[in-house]
Amino acid sequence: MRELSPAFSYIPITRLLVRAVTPVFGAYPAEEAALTGALRHSHSRLMEFAEEVAFFQKRRLNECWLREITLDYSSMSTRH
Repeated sequence: MRELSPAFSYIPITRLLVRAVTPVFGAYPAEEAALTGALRHSHSRLMEFAEEVAFFQKRRLNECWLREITLDYSSMSTRH
């Protein structure tokens, strides 16, 4: 029986080593739930304000076109 005692002493040491090296798996579902909730919140806000977002992006595009037209017109008027 004395020969088996060193073999059994490795079990608690191995258990402590494995426990120290492996991550806490309970934190992963909580982090995934938080990220999923944030994604759903952002998506619902984007759907809610999609018309305004499109309107403001269109406004920026119109401003760029207006600036180009103005520059073209000013360059044409300075030529003549």
